[in-house]
Amino acid sequence: MSRRIRIAAQQNWRRHATNWARVGCEWREGGQKQKGMKDLPAGWVRYRQQMGQVGGSVSFTLPREDNQKLRISLRRGCISESRCQAVVSPSNAHMVGNANTSGWWFRKAKSGHVRSNADGALRTAAGSGLALECAELPPISADGTKLRVGMARVTGAHNLAADHVIHVLGPSSHTAPNSLEDLQRAYTSCFEHADKLHVSTLALPAISCGVYAFPFEIGALAAFRSLDRWSETAAASEGGGDLKAIEFALLDEGAFTTFADMAHAIWGT
Repeated sequence: MSRRIRIAAQQNWRRHATNWARVGCEWREGGQKQKGMKDLPAGWVRYRQQMGQVGGSVSFTLPREDNQKLRISLRRGCISESRCQAVVSPSNAHMVGNANTSGWWFRKAKSGHVRSNADGALRTAAGSGLALECAELPPISADGTKLRVGMARVTGAHNLAADHVIHVLGPSSHTAPNSLEDLQRAYTSCFEHADKLHVSTLALPAISCGVYAFPFEIGALAAFRSLDRWSETAAASEGGGDLKAIEFALLDEGAFTTFADMAHAIWGT
């Protein structure tokens, strides 16, 4: 990405991701409170017309210094319906899925505080084979942990319309003081694994914006900032990488709207 484009993107990030606070966690950039994402220019109204319907989508082209085109699309819908070669599943540390009906996330879901569960949707669509493969993966520590925050592992896709599932552990907004950096690292791990798999298309949800309660604005900031940095690295590498199209599957209307607004602020039409 050229210096001019990078400076413009940084200015937009600072304007749209300043002093957001939720569930006791706070992120600060620039030191001063700015206007929220609700204060939109009139030119973005046409995007709102597509955002109110499941299946609506908007697309952008990420500029790269090697002149290759990386197509970014945002689709309002479930990630289990994506037709990409690799899909990302936001997992937990033990890769067991959110199947414990006595767990915190189910209690919150019943009370309406959890909006979506991409991991559960992918496991349901993939069938029991995905859960069995996750169970057979060797742990990385004595307590049975299989993922650390920011780490990703790959399995087959089983009944999904994909070749691979990239399982990643994002941070929880309730705990880590460096949550934004950890979330960027989680997205970067997904892009790097997709590159190693030599896939040309990748689908991701809004990592950590469901059960782990990240504000959508912070999720979009982390996703696009890590994508920008990874793209620079890929452009500098020999061949530029195989990844040509990235889809963000966003079931929640608020997530879709926020991601699309920030993408438009960074990359334009």
